Amino acid sequence: MSKTLRVLLIVDLLILHTIVTVFASIDYGYIGLWKHALADWGARQILSDLFVSCLLLTTWLVPDARKHGINPWPYAIATLPLGSFAPLAYLLHREWVTRKSAATARVPAAA
Repeated sequence: MSKTLRVLLIVDLLILHTIVTVFASIDYGYIGLWKHALADWGARQILSDLFVSCLLLTTWLVPDARKHGINPWPYAIATLPLGSFAPLAYLLHREWVTRKSAATARVPAAA
């Protein structure tokens, strides 16, 4: 997958997730979202699945961020209150860093 396509996919996911979150927050508020997430066993299962997914994603994110010279902890910590927004933001940051380093590597040194 090309880097441009990857960035567009991440941005699209971020936009779609933001739209859903905004509408849910308008209807319920941030605290109300948590109340509904704990309302019954079906909702608790989805919340549990989200927690496991974010935990697995964060265990991948930390070493990957270090490999790319990015501080992983703001993203790992932000995953707790923000869910997948933080890992998506990390992926955008990583793409920006890799593009920047690739562009720097292509620039010939001045003689």
